[in-house]
Amino acid sequence: NGRHGDAGTGAYKDNKQDLVTSAGPTVTAPLYWIPGRTDYHWIMQTEIDDGTARMIMDLNADGNWVDEDGTVLDKTLFGYDSDITIPSLQGIKPGTGSRGDVSAWHNWSNGMWTLKIMRARDTGAADDVQWTAVGEPYYFSIGVMNASAIAHATPGGFAGTAYQLILGE
Repeated sequence: NGRHGDAGTGAYKDNKQDLVTSAGPTVTAPLYWIPGRTDYHWIMQTEIDDGTARMIMDLNADGNWVDEDGTVLDKTLFGYDSDITIPSLQGIKPGTGSRGDVSAWHNWSNGMWTLKIMRARDTGAADDVQWTAVGEPYYFSIGVMNASAIAHATPGGFAGTAYQLILGE
């Protein structure tokens, strides 16, 4: 299918750990969560460093996560129909190599997102399209991740919407 990651180090990692519980078994668990926050999809390294994000330390006998402060996360409050979530990804640092070629700026205002995406026309990387030919069309789309961690969509659904870039002189 041609889907692969670019070379370089990533800008995120999975928010999970192999947790040895106080009862003995090892389980896959979230690593961090942010108390009181709803509808969030990333935990940033700055939030870990400043103590906003709390580490999950145990799974109690009732099957609820317990964080580093002893807060019990009631499992009945978390679910697909809830805006209380534990993100599956951590944003950790800017990407390097080909993973760091694209920079973005975003703003939420008046119920609408504005997104600016930038990349050099010629990155010099063999795995990138080099946008250098004047007057030649280049087709591209934008992958949208909506809190699903691994599933991405493009505008217009599966068939997608291709945008056309034609460079002028």
